[in-house]
Amino acid sequence: MNLYDANLVDLEECEFLGTPALFTKYRITEASIPERLARYELRYGSDDSEPTTIENSVSDDYFGTIITSTSFKVPERGGLNLGLGDYDFYGNILSFDEFFEICEEELQ
Repeated sequence: MNLYDANLVDLEECEFLGTPALFTKYRITEASIPERLARYELRYGSDDSEPTTIENSVSDDYFGTIITSTSFKVPERGGLNLGLGDYDFYGNILSFDEFFEICEEELQ
């Protein structure tokens, strides 16, 4: 399993459970995430084109990583289930500085 520095990969603007987030298909090192942000991994289900859960760590059926300004209450076993209306990908590639501007109010 390769881990990547979040500063060296494309981070796509998205939203999960009403929270602004950044998405990447790569596994990200915790050390490369700026303070005040949280990292979660996504798992896909029977259809590998859609995420089905948000988890702290995924070993099998890994879909990608999200970085959020808000911490989710993820159960120790399993994860937060996602439906089709629970997330959206916007296609914009953002830097952390640009993301901080979007999330400024939540981060204070």
